[in-house]
Amino acid sequence: MAINGLGISYDPYKYFKKTQSDKAEPDRKADDANASANGNNRVSEQEKAENNASGLKFGNKDELMSYLKNNFKTVAKGMTQISGSYLSRCLKDENELQKLFDNLSAADEMAENAEENIEGYQGMKITIDENGEMETETYGGKVAVNEGKRMRQIAAAKNPAQIQMVISMLNTDMSDVKRGKEQNMCDDDEIAKVEALLQQAQQKASQIQAENNSSESKKEENENDMSFYTTLLM
Repeated sequence: MAINGLGISYDPYKYFKKTQSDKAEPDRKADDANASANGNNRVSEQEKAENNASGLKFGNKDELMSYLKNNFKTVAKGMTQISGSYLSRCLKDENELQKLFDNLSAADEMAENAEENIEGYQGMKITIDENGEMETETYGGKVAVNEGKRMRQIAAAKNPAQIQMVISMLNTDMSDVKRGKEQNMCDDDEIAKVEALLQQAQQKASQIQAENNSSESKKEENENDMSFYTTLLM
């Protein structure tokens, strides 16, 4: 999704994922081997993704914070403020510790997406209160849907699966711009753009359905047309 805005919560390229994962596997294994050889307390990339609190014990808050800095980028970069009383609870309660890990994993993902996709992004502030509830604030940047790209995708869609993919992306765009408005990163005009694009996509869906119902040969042609997928990369 080529919008300048909040982090993307979906992956339009999921059909590439297995290939990319297979290619990355040797690198992950090498990283894990290096971490083991160095004897440090950093976990493997897979373990970082899981952030499993089961069996982990920390003697005090300093040890816990050291672990968090080693395993969560937003903590390491000083972007996160965590209540001291909540850290104390996490030392005694494995469920609260897991909740903390889950929140920080989400914060890391949000920060990474924001850095990649928000034009003018300056940073984030993450606050976790005494109850373990997390609030985030993004500094700088603006949210803007790539109207031209979405229009090309609507035009290129030839079968129901393709137009539904566009509609799904537009629904995510809508969530992004609404959240962006709450953070003063866009205005109602951006929301109106997405609403208009959604209307166009719905009209295209009806058109595709009518074509498929009127002609079996047209339906087969639409189902076999893969040109749409190139627009995901443009």
